[in-house]
Amino acid sequence: MVAEPVDRRKRFVTNSLYGLLSWLLPIIPTFVATPIVIGRLGGEQYGVLVLILGFISYFFTTAIGKVAAKYVAEYRAAGETEKVSAVISATLVLGVSITVAGSLLTAALARPIVVHILQIQAELQDRAVVGLYIAAATMVPLVAGQVFQLVLQGIHRFDRYLLLANLSSMSFSIGSIALVLAGYGLVGLLWWNFATWLMICVLAYRAVKKDLPAFTFTLRIPREIMRLVAFYAASIVAYQIFGNVLLIFERTWIMRQFGGEALTFYVVPMTLAMFVHLFISSLVLAMFPTVNELLTTPEKLGILYRRVTKLVLTLLVFALLSVIVCGKTFLAVWLGEDYAANSYALLVIHTITFTILALNTIAWLIADSFRAASLNAWATFFWMAVGIALMIVLGQTMETRGVAIGRLAGVIVFLPLIFYVEKRCLGGIFWGFWGNVTGRLTVAAIPAVIVEFLITTAMPRSWFGFVTAVAAGFFTFFAVLVLIRFPDDEERRLALSLISRKFRSGTADS
Repeated sequence: MVAEPVDRRKRFVTNSLYGLLSWLLPIIPTFVATPIVIGRLGGEQYGVLVLILGFISYFFTTAIGKVAAKYVAEYRAAGETEKVSAVISATLVLGVSITVAGSLLTAALARPIVVHILQIQAELQDRAVVGLYIAAATMVPLVAGQVFQLVLQGIHRFDRYLLLANLSSMSFSIGSIALVLAGYGLVGLLWWNFATWLMICVLAYRAVKKDLPAFTFTLRIPREIMRLVAFYAASIVAYQIFGNVLLIFERTWIMRQFGGEALTFYVVPMTLAMFVHLFISSLVLAMFPTVNELLTTPEKLGILYRRVTKLVLTLLVFALLSVIVCGKTFLAVWLGEDYAANSYALLVIHTITFTILALNTIAWLIADSFRAASLNAWATFFWMAVGIALMIVLGQTMETRGVAIGRLAGVIVFLPLIFYVEKRCLGGIFWGFWGNVTGRLTVAAIPAVIVEFLITTAMPRSWFGFVTAVAAGFFTFFAVLVLIRFPDDEERRLALSLISRKFRSGTADS
């Protein structure tokens, strides 16, 4: 009986590492590809590209695979494996049906969207219309593929999920470099994106069949399972819709008011800030199936929640302070002084926004696991409503910075949501925990900021100077945390496990 918690802990650590690598490995080709693609396409055409790619990425059914991930983990833990095929099939039927409807609507309205809503300049309109057609086609394999990828999370095959996540990102980044160097433009890149997601869909399906050989797609889905999936998916679809409306309005407003180049200056730092959110999301991927397995043991769940939150908040504090102190240097050496001048303030604002979203990720997962996804839907609706209103008001006087501040003001709603989820799902708000963690992180942050600032101002802008400043800040920050005994004995042991544990081709605990 003692071995099970140990095995579960080892599996959680290993899966967390796999999730982390699913974020880390694609970063290098992305950083290499971005300046090359921008240089070849130009600011206006790149702005159209990111607008269409953003629409594909934020289409409102792309997260519906969470339904399958939750119930596959829950049913397997309860020994009800006969329901697994039905719940995966129900998720696919619902997700693909909604996606096809949305894709047809997008294709039918492509030209009015490009001409009258986005008001894209005339010489790019035909390519943008074709791009929306390709986007409409891309969303179907994307949604189906992500359902299968999230099923892999539900069965703890984070090694396979890691492989597919890296393959999709690296395929598009490396393919984009090759295509633009060969002279292809916006349409060629979008066709490559479609081919990438079609490939990922097929590979994800084959991976699920290998690990769940009993899985068979069926249309004979029990009514109670279809109702369960539809009810749970409704909230997921709702918060995806609200988030998508916010994103599309944001980018459309900037395109119409300030042009494609301004959108490029806005989206590049936003993409960098999103890496912070994606980093935390990848780190806590293993938490979702684990939470669903611990729903009947709230004490263990509370311990898991506090430990993961402590780690996440630590990483977020260091990331935010490094962006504030060293962000301008990074933009200058990566994309040039012009981008540093135009995008640094936006980078700071966006990083604060996505830091709040990243911190909320854990509470979000808890709410989803306790079938309280409606909380996330209502919070996202508030974010959308407040964000859009402030984008219009502030954008008129502060331009793109006002738009970014509007997005930030709306996202603040997620901070009280964290405490509400603690009280509703975990039995009470952990005030002592928050006070202790916040105080100690502040003590460590002050000397780290001083060290990074002194090095950044003393050295010329270069990769060497940037890396030196961040590395020194990192060492100072975590050295102080160790000196004030911020990590307890169990956390130090887990940290050593994260560093020393070797990866194998598959997890023995799956």
